[in-house]
Amino acid sequence: MTRWPAQPVIHEVDTWVWLTELGPDRTLDNVPAHAWDQVALPGVDAVWLMGVWERSPAGLEIALRNEQLLASFRAALPDVAPADVVGSPYCIRRYVVDARLGGPAGLAAARAELARRGVRLLLHYVPNHVAPDHPWVHERPEVFVRRGPDDLAREPDAFVDVDGQVLARGRDPYFPPWPDVVHLDASSARMRDASVETLRRRVAGAGVHRLAGQPVVPGDHRVVLAGRRPAAPGRCKPVRPAGAGPCAAAVAGPPGPVLAPVAGAAGRVVRAGRGRDDRPGALRLAPVVGAGTSSRSTVRERG
Repeated sequence: MTRWPAQPVIHEVDTWVWLTELGPDRTLDNVPAHAWDQVALPGVDAVWLMGVWERSPAGLEIALRNEQLLASFRAALPDVAPADVVGSPYCIRRYVVDARLGGPAGLAAARAELARRGVRLLLHYVPNHVAPDHPWVHERPEVFVRRGPDDLAREPDAFVDVDGQVLARGRDPYFPPWPDVVHLDASSARMRDASVETLRRRVAGAGVHRLAGQPVVPGDHRVVLAGRRPAAPGRCKPVRPAGAGPCAAAVAGPPGPVLAPVAGAAGRVVRAGRGRDDRPGALRLAPVVGAGTSSRSTVRERG
């Protein structure tokens, strides 16, 4: 495997959709060799297996009863059925590879197949929100943005009652809150410690050997100021909390696994067909057709 380049070419694969397109009962540990050859094309430095983590049953239930989401599913797939909706890859219940994708053994097999082709594996970590049935909701409630019944009554779209706790829904500064995730409080030292622990024990255990790089909350428009009541859409003013440390994505694969910075001064991921960024340290996607784009499995993506 060659040295990690200053401007790596990354091929993002929507894992669930890709496996569905490959045929029934496909998981990461029984992907045919020719399929790995198609994603690990010459010139590709890393394959990002997007959406491998355990999806949320609670999030799926929310998606199936949310009329706005259902309308967007029908717009993409007019004859969509409930079985086509597998939930958002960013509504993560646990940082364990979803059993329906092959579990940890499947990811180990994927990592080995990519390594044979001299290609690194990239996995993502979402530092801003988790699913409403994430274990932390009960085990570490202090790591969330919490409010009271009055806030819920005043802004029902911005808050949600999860087993008696009023939690802020996850959101981006320029869009309404997402209905299926709850917001982590990045100003909380306990939240940052919990994120570091997750990265070390869960993500590293999945094959990421060294972590470093972007802080949890970049000082730009990508996240909401945690620790305060979310502002109206388009009016948020995020900040970088002191001491934030966990990264947003990590690259694995011998030799020399390194962090892939996702946003901020070091660079950004640009999706194929939407331009590129040639600054030093920037990331760009391979100019190839992304695997997993036409399956009936409806997978909502948030960038």
